[in-house]
Amino acid sequence: MTLFARAVFLVLVAATFAAFFVAQRLKGTPPVVNIGHLTRYFSPNGDGTRDVNAISFSLREADRVTASIVDTGGDEVKRLATDVPARPYRPVKLLWGGETDLGARAADGGYRLRINLRREGRSIVVPELISLDTKPPAPRVIRTQPAVIGPQPAPVRIRVTGVSRRAPTTVRIVRTDVTPPQRVATLRIKRGRHRAIWNGLVGDAPAPAGTYMAVPSVRDRAGNVGTTPARIPPSGPVPGKAGITVRTIAVQPPSAPVRAGERFTLFVDARKLPYSYRLRRVGGHVVARGRVTDGRARLELRAPGGISGAYLLQVRARRYAATVPVLVQSAERAPLLVVMPTMTWLGLDAVDDDGDGMPNTLPAGGPVGVQRTFAGLPAGFADGVAPVLVALDRARVRYDIASDLELGRGEPLRAGERPGVLLPGPERWIPRALARRLRRYVTDGGRVASFGADTLRRGVTLQGGRLENPTEAAPVDAFGTRVGRLQRAEGPPPPLEPLQEDRALGLLVGTAGRLEGFAAVEESAPPRARRTRLLTAVGREVPAERRDRAAERGEPPPEPRPALAATRQGSGLVIRVGLPDWSRRIFSDADVGQITRNIVDILRGTDPRPRSPL
Repeated sequence: MTLFARAVFLVLVAATFAAFFVAQRLKGTPPVVNIGHLTRYFSPNGDGTRDVNAISFSLREADRVTASIVDTGGDEVKRLATDVPARPYRPVKLLWGGETDLGARAADGGYRLRINLRREGRSIVVPELISLDTKPPAPRVIRTQPAVIGPQPAPVRIRVTGVSRRAPTTVRIVRTDVTPPQRVATLRIKRGRHRAIWNGLVGDAPAPAGTYMAVPSVRDRAGNVGTTPARIPPSGPVPGKAGITVRTIAVQPPSAPVRAGERFTLFVDARKLPYSYRLRRVGGHVVARGRVTDGRARLELRAPGGISGAYLLQVRARRYAATVPVLVQSAERAPLLVVMPTMTWLGLDAVDDDGDGMPNTLPAGGPVGVQRTFAGLPAGFADGVAPVLVALDRARVRYDIASDLELGRGEPLRAGERPGVLLPGPERWIPRALARRLRRYVTDGGRVASFGADTLRRGVTLQGGRLENPTEAAPVDAFGTRVGRLQRAEGPPPPLEPLQEDRALGLLVGTAGRLEGFAAVEESAPPRARRTRLLTAVGREVPAERRDRAAERGEPPPEPRPALAATRQGSGLVIRVGLPDWSRRIFSDADVGQITRNIVDILRGTDPRPRSPL
């Protein structure tokens, strides 16, 4: 080794030893800045938990300091203090609420504290990262097992994902088929665990039949609480399978009429209990009965022979019972077609089809399956549809029976083959194609009568086995009639008087046309279209004060709007009864019963005549 190389080697060795001793000395020297408190994770979202980051630090020597929050690129986000005096080892306390210098909330991400020391002329960036996080966690229930229980309580195993390793998870059991939704139980899962068990009880009693949702909540290390869904009812789809159905007994009837005398199948969920059944005509006697001892779900029956009509199948297991309608179509054809509002029944049936814990209904946006179980009679059947069918049977009127599902799928409807169509209950949703066919049927000479308010005003898509994309109520119905909102009288309701009468039509034959006691009225204005003419109308006269106000303004007097109207449209006729209490008064009010018979006669093409009460 040359002399020069030896010299360089000795210098490097000496420098290494010097650096080692300096480093050891620095390690033992107190730091210039000592951090007393700094929240590593916080969430300035206004929920009262970790909304503000409380920061404190102290200096080894007195100085004047400027403190700022900087992002990971070193750019200042928020100035917390400017040129403030700091005494040795006395804490400097600062607060950061997550805002920027411009007053906006800083974006989620990592930040650091930078301290400028004026006297020393240097800046120190504290290495600890401050995580600003306002995004709540997203726990969700991926499975409930079993998803259907009842009538006796049974343990339901609930599996949750997205839990925290630092905090426990809360699971609320919420009943969702009632308004407002009701919390019935609260479960806790230990931190890091994924399973909870609900015992199927509400208090000390078995949970009532209905739809329930397991709603998990968890808090993350920044203080955010995540709940799925965030609110009930949710604003969109609920991820996972959080649904629990408590069922006592339910039946899935055929969605279309069955042929008289032929065998048909129903599905019964009696929770595997033995059950009995009986079948009777609406308003009539029992035509079949039996017992299933093995509790099987598949029930085969033979449809009654003879004329068309609706039958009620009651299934009973122990103290639980369910009754559903079964439609039977005769082999012989009748001039009058009675169309059941099956799509409305399905759309209002509170059943959780997809297991997310929310009932799938059309008012909630759907979709709704066309094969559904019912725990009882469909909405509006007992006090709307049934009295009309009983009235037809008592009057010995023969008719065909159909479901609006059949018509929605393209079942022929031609005025030349069938003179009249009766809608005995509100058709709240119908496909647009069916609305067009009904209009064409009327303009070609057909006659349509509808009972009940809020009918033929909403669209829905019939796609395969589902009803999808329901619309809001339009201001006009399928025939162009402008429909007002349902009005309810306070106190004794004023009578409905004849506003206009075409005696040749005979709608009011056998009555004075005056109807008393209708507290709920849905008025309408016939369409102003070519080849359209109001024939007969019954409604309330315009109050004198409204006429006086119009006169004071120089306006024409307001025209009364009928609640019961018959309108000529093209070659056909539309009769609209906008009185929701009409059907239930068919047998208690002689005039209502007479007008109902008159409507049926007009639909069949016969002349109305006075008759004794039904």
